[in-house]
Amino acid sequence: MKRIWITGCARSGTTLLRRLFYAFDDVYIIDHEVSAKGISLGKCPVETEFFVGKRTKRSVFSYDLAPKIVSKQLGLLRQNDVFVINILRDGRDTIESKQNADARRWLASFKGHLSNRESVDMPVYYEHLVTDPDAIQRLITERLSIAAKFQFSQYPDFVPACALAEGSRYEPRPIDDAKVNKQYDWRRLVEASLREEFEAACMQYQEMLNERNHS
Repeated sequence: MKRIWITGCARSGTTLLRRLFYAFDDVYIIDHEVSAKGISLGKCPVETEFFVGKRTKRSVFSYDLAPKIVSKQLGLLRQNDVFVINILRDGRDTIESKQNADARRWLASFKGHLSNRESVDMPVYYEHLVTDPDAIQRLITERLSIAAKFQFSQYPDFVPACALAEGSRYEPRPIDDAKVNKQYDWRRLVEASLREEFEAACMQYQEMLNERNHS
């Protein structure tokens, strides 16, 4: 059984990506957040080839954690051969949702990725996921040798009702790129002392995204 853990900052697409795994065959998906320890050591209640979960709030690549905690979580993931998918999204789009994501948390998440990217088996960019979901699905299929039953672009038609009961802000709707690269007034959402660092990090993120676009 292959363990797969989806992590990333709040409002970056972690819930969406977890639900999209229902498009694959022979998967068991945990329909609540699960810690690094939970995905590493937890028992799957059914026989399946793939065991999938989404991170809790205080997880590596998601939150500002002490180095000792980061090291412990990464150690657990490595020791148990957990396949880590870290989803990334431009901070300016991320914080605009104003729900569980602010500039400080996004910065911690982005820095965590840069510092520990060797522990990420597959980075996924939200911008790519929503503009060409089927292309991302093909990449996942190739990396994991996992069979697809549906196309990502058919979301949310293939997702069972039990996976959708997470509150009104998680209400499923077809994937679209309407919120990508909008001209938000992000400065009003970032405290003055963080604006310069936040903007520089967002520029670095865009450079990474552009490099991936051309690779």
